[in-house]
Amino acid sequence: MRREAHGRRLLPMLVVDEHDPEPYAVGERTVPDDRLRLVFTCCHPALAPEAQVALTLRLVCGLSTADVARAFLVQESTMAARITRAKKKIATARNPLSGPPPSELPVRHGPVTDVLHLVFTTGHTAPSGSDLVRQDLVDVAIRMGRMLHRLLLGEALAQGPPDRFTVEAAIAAVHAEAPTWEQTDWAEVVGLYDVLVGLWPSPVVALGRAAALGFRDGPEAGLGALEPLLDDPTVATYPYLSATRGDLLRRLGSWHEAAIAYGEALALADNEAEQAFLSARLTEVRARGGG
Repeated sequence: MRREAHGRRLLPMLVVDEHDPEPYAVGERTVPDDRLRLVFTCCHPALAPEAQVALTLRLVCGLSTADVARAFLVQESTMAARITRAKKKIATARNPLSGPPPSELPVRHGPVTDVLHLVFTTGHTAPSGSDLVRQDLVDVAIRMGRMLHRLLLGEALAQGPPDRFTVEAAIAAVHAEAPTWEQTDWAEVVGLYDVLVGLWPSPVVALGRAAALGFRDGPEAGLGALEPLLDDPTVATYPYLSATRGDLLRRLGSWHEAAIAYGEALALADNEAEQAFLSARLTEVRARGGG
């Protein structure tokens, strides 16, 4: 209902050239989905890239401001202010947001891909609520992702060096192809993370690499790789940092420190399924001597 109310208020600003019968065409292909069209429209170059993505997630994809903030690893108040500034910029400029002509679709595909990536991420592990997975968001992201692939990304590997999404897909493929968890090729996973860090340096990527390193070289190596992140304010409230540290300490037998880390992760997690898992881990390490 909130999204529909926003739509009624904002749709007059979404203008398509009446003289162009296929405004979303790429060659003989068109964008067949209304929501994907709106994603392309809201990812307007008049806005800063982060504002494009945040505004689209909030107004088109139906994520709450809190969920958008979690996706960007910022405080909810910071994200609310960012979204408000983007709305004010549109209103002040008095320039309607128009759908992109075919020539601009490749230019806008970067922010659009970011939007779909964050919608899927939010659905894959819901930041709050009783369900671990929000299937509605996962389904929407996959459907629009496949449409975008048919439109623009089919030749991604042949057009040049891989981007971060290609490398992330390769990491997912290594996990998917492993016959068992124990047979996961952690050396390949770490190698791919090394590439990803160069393409997309971020604390979340560094955390993923540290976890993989902990499986390839042992928990002490993983803890060493985590050390620089402990003072990074970007991930200060990110529960997966404490959860990863707790797991590495548990595997080392450092029960007391593991209990502290799991307790921190439990305090930061809002999803009930994750809370149950972390609570069980905390009970385990306390029973083993974590106090």
